[in-house]
Amino acid sequence: MAPKAASAQAPAERRQSSRIASKASAAETPAAPAPSAPKRKKNEAEPVKVEGKPDENKQKQEATSSSIKKAKVDTEEKKPSSGGGGTGQLKVGDKLPTLTLKDQDGNEVQVASLKKVVIFSYPKANTPGCTKQGQCFRDSYSEWSKSGYEVYGLSNDNPTPLKNWKEKQSFPYKLLSDPDRKLIGPLTGSKSSTKRSHFVVDQDGKLSLVSVGVKPAE
Repeated sequence: MAPKAASAQAPAERRQSSRIASKASAAETPAAPAPSAPKRKKNEAEPVKVEGKPDENKQKQEATSSSIKKAKVDTEEKKPSSGGGGTGQLKVGDKLPTLTLKDQDGNEVQVASLKKVVIFSYPKANTPGCTKQGQCFRDSYSEWSKSGYEVYGLSNDNPTPLKNWKEKQSFPYKLLSDPDRKLIGPLTGSKSSTKRSHFVVDQDGKLSLVSVGVKPAE
């Protein structure tokens, strides 16, 4: 009886062993390798790296350097001249430029020879603001004379309107005509307009006071 029982159990053991062997075989089977990156074709160019951009950075540096150099040149060209005959605005200590202007009567005045004078510039003769300015120097003229100073009015008007204005207001001083702003430009720093200003020239013919952009009553 015993042998039969053994033979009856054999198929069940074989099936169990088979299942175990199958599981073991599946566990030992290596995993499929991960797909590799596609190979680049033979004639395909490598991707361009954006990082760094050395050529672009070099161009920016060159452009910046060029701008700085240009700014320096422009600044140097715009500096006012320290000499009396320069193109920039005259400063305290500078001498008046060498040029000739005419007064209200058409008489020539050598600007460089003026010493101990007060010059006041105004936009246009016979206008309210300029008339007030001229009257202030008229009323204080005696005080300037006692101090040894002469007074000159200066504008870009022609001599004829200056003469009429002088007679109308009884100005005791001369009015200089500067239609091309040859003196107005160096004194005020602008040849495009006449700024209301006043200046004092000392006994050496040098500017001792420069006041540009004043009010009529100053």
